[in-house]
Amino acid sequence: MILNDKAIISDPCYEYGKYADGSYTIDVVPGEYISTVNILKGRVAEVNIVHADYEEESKVWELLGDVWVDSGDIGVFDYSLGTFLGDKEGDEFSQQFYDLCGDITCGANGYGGKENFFISRTFYGDGSYPLYVAKDNTGKVFAMYLRYFDGENDEL
Repeated sequence: MILNDKAIISDPCYEYGKYADGSYTIDVVPGEYISTVNILKGRVAEVNIVHADYEEESKVWELLGDVWVDSGDIGVFDYSLGTFLGDKEGDEFSQQFYDLCGDITCGANGYGGKENFFISRTFYGDGSYPLYVAKDNTGKVFAMYLRYFDGENDEL
């Protein structure tokens, strides 16, 4: 995935800028990001997204906050996609983008992406999930970690 200088981490059903909490806009190191997932019991348990030039770098993780979820999905989107976020009735482009996100997360893997975003199902569905970030010496994020499985509630 390619990110420019900003990224949005959000449930794709939330209209960008409408919710003050639960979605994040962050400054990122521009470039290619590599996304990996850990699967547990057939579900996405963790997502790790790291800038390609920083894969071998040690990371100091900082909890940014919890990402709120109402559609069962969380995505990392290039800032340019912000106007398409949200399940906005009557907005054909936003609806097509929301449907595309759903097609990806309802697929066999439960995760995937396109050139400028990555999206995955969450382990438990709706709720809130911690977002950790690692920053370079200029304060820009070069890695993101989402933990969906809390290890405590093991009932599926």
